[in-house]
Amino acid sequence: PDALLQHYLAAGRRDKVGPLAMDAAEQAVQSLAYDKAVDLYRTAQTFLPEAEQLVAQRALAEALALAGRGLEAAEAFQELASTASGVQRISYLRRGAEQALYTGHIERGIRLFDEVLADLGLHAVQEEPSMVRSTAARLWAGVTSPFTRKSADPMMRERVDACFALSIALQLLDPRRAAYFHF
Repeated sequence: PDALLQHYLAAGRRDKVGPLAMDAAEQAVQSLAYDKAVDLYRTAQTFLPEAEQLVAQRALAEALALAGRGLEAAEAFQELASTASGVQRISYLRRGAEQALYTGHIERGIRLFDEVLADLGLHAVQEEPSMVRSTAARLWAGVTSPFTRKSADPMMRERVDACFALSIALQLLDPRRAAYFHF
């Protein structure tokens, strides 16, 4: 598809470039050529009709994450979140926060996770004594958080995913806060 894509570009066949770039990008992802996939998804976004650009934008965010380009992935997920609503919006914000934290953009990642937690009706514990007390109380009581129970409710699943992602991302940065979200 790559060579054909170049021919269509040279011939000015804009209608063919978008779908072909998507196909080539998917093949690049399958062959673990994530940076090439990023370039191809960007090409696809340029040439796809408006109605199909969201699919390319989502694929681009995923490819950026796979390529280890966390800050760009975080920005792409934030852009997706700005056009989404409900659980999908929260999911995109969470993915962006994860990417920011995983690649060392701590302040941005924490800020995004604070937004995710607020949207989920949770709060980030800032004070160490209350965090330690809360974690210790749950351990002492032997009670797990309701957020760890399986649920068919998409919002509850997103709460579980957000707490798990935050606990994983914070383990090296702030183990006490990570433990708070782990339970």
